[in-house]
Amino acid sequence: RAAETLAVLPASAVEAAVALLSDTTRTLYLNGGRFSHLLAMHLAAHLEQLRPGVRLLADPSGRDMGAMIELTRRDVVVLFDYHRYQRSAADLAARVHRAGATVLLITDDLACPIAPDAEVVLAASSTVGTTYQSMAAGFLLTELLIPLVMDAVGEPARTRMALWEEQRRTELLP
Repeated sequence: RAAETLAVLPASAVEAAVALLSDTTRTLYLNGGRFSHLLAMHLAAHLEQLRPGVRLLADPSGRDMGAMIELTRRDVVVLFDYHRYQRSAADLAARVHRAGATVLLITDDLACPIAPDAEVVLAASSTVGTTYQSMAAGFLLTELLIPLVMDAVGEPARTRMALWEEQRRTELLP
């Protein structure tokens, strides 16, 4: 089901998302909800290897408040919000809009209430045939975005990854 969902994502939305994620002149901030924060962490861990200016927000209303105060029109906030939508995500999206920054929302296909306020929305199915809502398609979506962003950033991404791996060389087993 997750693979089917990815196949029907609008190409224009994927292209817009990749353009935002690969624009190294813009700072990226990533945040998610109680469970979807895992997706934000996953995407942030990969993006920071490919480009500068990536920051995972653990607590936008608390210890990350400084980043929220400093948001500019050039910044992009990647927000993950899945069913049982959280007020904190709506509050963050509103704060981003007040600052004039851009919201890239990665969500499910169940009509996330903040989707109308996001500049780019990538919605992947969370239905798995039970009452349980899954983020498997969201995880696959982050995996799809990573090589697309790497290609869009180009040689600087490959150079950064090589430097990253060189720094980690002594940590890795043969």
